[in-house]
Amino acid sequence: MLLRVKELRTRFATDRGEVTAVDGVSFEVAPGEIVGLVGESGCGKSVTAESIMRLLDERSTRYSGEVLLDGVDLFGLTAEEMRQIRGGSVAMVFQDPMTSLNPVYTVGNQLEEAILLHQEVPREQARALAEQALAATGIPAPASCLRRYPHELSGGMRQRVMIAMALSCRPKLLIADEPTTALDVTTQAQILDLIAELRDGSNMGTILITHDMGVVAEVCTRVVVMYLGQVIEQASVDEIFTRPAHPYTRGLLASIPGLTGDTSAPLHVIGGKVPSLWEVPKGCRFADRCPFAEPACRDDAPELLPVDGDRSVRCRRHSELPEWAGVSHV
Repeated sequence: MLLRVKELRTRFATDRGEVTAVDGVSFEVAPGEIVGLVGESGCGKSVTAESIMRLLDERSTRYSGEVLLDGVDLFGLTAEEMRQIRGGSVAMVFQDPMTSLNPVYTVGNQLEEAILLHQEVPREQARALAEQALAATGIPAPASCLRRYPHELSGGMRQRVMIAMALSCRPKLLIADEPTTALDVTTQAQILDLIAELRDGSNMGTILITHDMGVVAEVCTRVVVMYLGQVIEQASVDEIFTRPAHPYTRGLLASIPGLTGDTSAPLHVIGGKVPSLWEVPKGCRFADRCPFAEPACRDDAPELLPVDGDRSVRCRRHSELPEWAGVSHV
């Protein structure tokens, strides 16, 4: 297994005391696998990714658990050793390429810097590798692109530059955090196809963070569903879309708008709101929003337990739920 995340907890020190943003998250990523990390905004997806990369300010952040990359616990590395891992063995594509790229340096300067940091090559070779990385992402005239500044590129082009930068040192693991956010649907499809093609060509493991279940259906092999800092279900893509076991997963799928049928019908909405991290319920964290909750759900916190095959679910009533009718437009 390429990556094993075991009982990851991330706690932040705040003016109101310590708060746990990621609470006991466990999942795995195999070489060549694209794992979707999904859930509503604020459920802990990005914090999980940033914890894996150790990008958070460790003066106010406390980690526990294990993050094993090829058997090496990243939490046991020194700050300097971790800097060598970032951008080398593990790379990350962030949500907003405009704010992730430095506006006062050319694309070439930034790509070369990433390559020189992790590879012992002369600057001329770094320039050639940067051009190759851009070409691999499908950017036309990559040599010309190297001389341009981020503001001179479209959103899709900037996202391709970020992917090129992430892949320039041939990482074993790519973490893509909402890589299609704010892009038009055509560019979204191109970026997703690109990630899948690059994965197939290098056997690179990928964590794709998104709230878009349509994106998950298109490119992922397995899905990890998060809610309020915890994993509440994980299974293969086929199982998630044909036999979702957790009421929250069912709610996410039912919220996907369709292209056919009665367009005047209102979209399904998951009732209620996500509780505050300072007011986490003692029982099931989804109970107050769940149409199937019973009194015991609010009193006892369920564990994430294996159900069948590669599936695990955090729900005491999953076996009692009515049969899933499916979503015809997914």
